Amino acid sequence: MLSALAALMGALLSFGVQPLVGKLLLPRFGGGSAVWTVCLLFFQAGLLLGYAWAHLLILRQPLRRGLALHLLLLAAALVSLPLGLGTVEADDPTLAILGALAGGVGLPYVALTATAPLLQAWQARVPAPGGGPVPWRLYAWSNVGSLTGLLAWPALVEPWVGAQAQQVGWSVGMAGFVLLLGTCAIPVWRAGRQTPGASPAGGSAPAEGSAPAGVQDALPPATGLALETPQVPVQISESGLEGEAADEDPAAVVERPRTGEPVLWVGLTAASAALLSATTDRLTEDVAAGPLLWVLPLALYLLSYILVFAHERWGAPVVWRPLFALSAAGLWWVLHLGQRAALPTQLLGFTLGLFAACMALHGELVRIRPPVARLTSFYLATAFGGVLGGLSVAWLAPRVLDQRLDLPLALLFAGALLWWAAWRRRPLAAWRRLPAGIWVAPWAVWLALAGLFGADALAWRADLLALERGFFGVVAVRDDVDAYGGSARKMLHGRIMHGRQSHTEPRRPVAYYGPRSGLGLYFAEGIDAPPRRVAVLGLGVGTVAAFGRCGDHYDFVEIDPIVERIARRWFTYLSDTCATTAVQVGDGRRVVEAGTDQAPYDLIVLDAFTGDAVPTHLLTREAFEGYLRRLSPSGVIAVNVSNRHLDLRPVIRQHARDLGRVLAEVTSVPDGPRQLSRARWMLLSPDDRLRTWIHQAGELDEVGDDPERRLWTDDFAPWLGLLRAFRG
Repeated sequence: MLSALAALMGALLSFGVQPLVGKLLLPRFGGGSAVWTVCLLFFQAGLLLGYAWAHLLILRQPLRRGLALHLLLLAAALVSLPLGLGTVEADDPTLAILGALAGGVGLPYVALTATAPLLQAWQARVPAPGGGPVPWRLYAWSNVGSLTGLLAWPALVEPWVGAQAQQVGWSVGMAGFVLLLGTCAIPVWRAGRQTPGASPAGGSAPAEGSAPAGVQDALPPATGLALETPQVPVQISESGLEGEAADEDPAAVVERPRTGEPVLWVGLTAASAALLSATTDRLTEDVAAGPLLWVLPLALYLLSYILVFAHERWGAPVVWRPLFALSAAGLWWVLHLGQRAALPTQLLGFTLGLFAACMALHGELVRIRPPVARLTSFYLATAFGGVLGGLSVAWLAPRVLDQRLDLPLALLFAGALLWWAAWRRRPLAAWRRLPAGIWVAPWAVWLALAGLFGADALAWRADLLALERGFFGVVAVRDDVDAYGGSARKMLHGRIMHGRQSHTEPRRPVAYYGPRSGLGLYFAEGIDAPPRRVAVLGLGVGTVAAFGRCGDHYDFVEIDPIVERIARRWFTYLSDTCATTAVQVGDGRRVVEAGTDQAPYDLIVLDAFTGDAVPTHLLTREAFEGYLRRLSPSGVIAVNVSNRHLDLRPVIRQHARDLGRVLAEVTSVPDGPRQLSRARWMLLSPDDRLRTWIHQAGELDEVGDDPERRLWTDDFAPWLGLLRAFRG
C-alpha cells in the first residue's frame, strides 16, 4: 500500500504542478495562449529526461546504487523548494519560458517522472506476501493520481485557493512524497543485500550492462506527459519468467523490431502530442488562457492512453479510424466557421477531434509495441516522439508557417501514419484480394480533407496586404468592402478584428471608438480641457490617437512588436494625429507601473480584451492600484470590455466599489454604414461629473444593484464563472 500511495501521490504532484506553473507564467508573457504550448513542450522534455534517468538506473546500476542515486536526486529537488519560477532574460519568449520552468520546477518534475517507473522496477525485486512481486498493479494507482491531479486543479483548487497557497501546498506535498518514497525504499534496500551476481530469486545473474529479468520491462509506456500504463504481467521465479511472457518464443523476446516500427513509435506519439498542443492553442486563442481550457484537452489525451493500454479492444481500429475521419471533418467545419462558432461548438469540435485522433493513434501504438525485452527502448522512443510533437508546434511552426496551419497539418500527418501502419500489417497480396474501395476510401478521405483545409487556407490568404506570425499570434491586414459599400482596411489578430480604418474618412475613429462609445463620450465631454497625457494599453491600429489634439501626448504600450510594425506601415492614425505619440513594446502593466518618475496621466485606456486570450493580470486589484498611482487627481480609467466569450463587467464593478471610484457603463450600438461595432466601455472616475454628463447624453447603461462579487487579485483570478456561454 505504501508503494501504491507513492505512485498515486507522485502522479498527482507531477500533473497538478503543470497548470499551476502555467498560470504563474502568464503575467510574465502577456497572458497569451502560446505560454501553455511552450509549457507542454517543457513537460514532454522533462518526461524524456525522467525516463532516461530511470532507464540508466535500471539497466546500468546495481539496485542499491540506483536507489541511492535517485534518493539523492529527490533530496536535491527538495533543496530547490519552495516551488517557484526561475528568471531567464532572452529575446525569444519561448527560450525565456523554458528557462524559467527549468530554473523553477525542472528538477522536482524530472525526479517525479523518473520515480514512477523506478517504483515498478524496485517492487519487482521485493517479494510480495503470498507470491511474486506485483509491480504491475501500481499503474492503476498512478492513473488515478494523474487524472485526479489534472482534473481537481481547475474544478476544486483554482476556484478556491490562491496561487501562493497552491505553491506552498505543492511544496509540502513534495516533501511528504519524498518521505513516503524513502519509507518504500527500506525493503528495496534490504533486498539489495543478496549476494552479488545472484538474481533476486536465486537464479543466474543477468548479463553485464543489462537489467534483471522483469525489471528491464518495468518502465511505463510514455505518453509525453508522465502517464503510467499497464504492462505484460511478467514475474520472477526460480524457473525464470512466468505469466504471459513465459508463453512467448524465447527468440521473440529478443527479436529486433520489424522494419519501420521504431519510426512508427516516434511518429505516432509525435502526432498525438502535436495534436494536443495545436488543439489547446487554437481553443484558447480567442477565449482565455487558463486552467479549464488547458486541462480539458490534456485530460482527454491522458484518458486515451489509459483506455487503450488497459485493453487493446478499447482502441479497436474498426471503431476509432472512422470516428477519427468524422471528427476531422467536424474540426474542419469548426475552423471554417472561425469566430462565428459559439464556444460550446468549439469545445465540442476540438475536444472530440482530439480524443478520436488520440484513440486511433494510441490504439495503433499498443498493437505495435515490442516484446518485453525491448520495452525500455520503446518507452524512450515514444517519449522522444512526444518532445518532437511539442517542439513542432511550440517552436518550429511559428518560425516556418505564417498561418496557423499546425492543427490541420497534424491531423493530416496522423491520418497518413495510420494508413501506413495499416498497410504494413498486411502483405501486398492480401491488399490486392480486398475490394478496391477498402483501401482506396481512406486515401480519398485524406485527400478530401487536405483539399478542404488547403482551400480554406488559400481563401483566407486571398487579397492580404500583410501577414506576419510571432510568439503572440498571426497578424494580417486586408482591404474589405462591407455590406453597405464602405471600404476599410482591417487588422486581424488570429480570427479577431483588432482594428479598422475607413478609406473614405481615414481620420475618423471607427470600430469600437464611435462618438457614442464610452471612450468617444469621454473625449467629447472634455473637448475644451487642457492638454492631456494619455496611456493606452493595447495599440491595435492606433485608433485612439484619432482623438488626440495638438498639445496632447499619447503613450501606447503594445506587447507584440509585429503589431507596432503593422500599425505604422499600413495604417495612418499614428501619423495623422496632431498629438505627440510614442509606442513602447512591452507588457502594459509593467511599463505603466515603471514610469513613476514621469508626469501623471489624465486617462489610462485598457484596450487589450476584445479577442485572443484575455490578459487577466491587467485586470487584477493590484493592477488597478498601480494604474491609480499613475493618474492625476481627476484621472479616469477606461476599460474596453467588448469580449465575445467573457463578461468582464463583474470584475470592473468590484474594483470600482473597492477603490471608491464612480463607475459609468456605456454600451454603444453597431452602425454598419458608419463602420461602427457594438462596443462596451466602463469608465472609472474620482467623482460623478463624467457619469452625470454621460447620463444626460442618454448613453449611460442602467445597472441595478449588482450583488455579484468577482474580485480578481494577482493571487486569485478565476474566470470560469465569467464565460458568457454559462451565464445565460
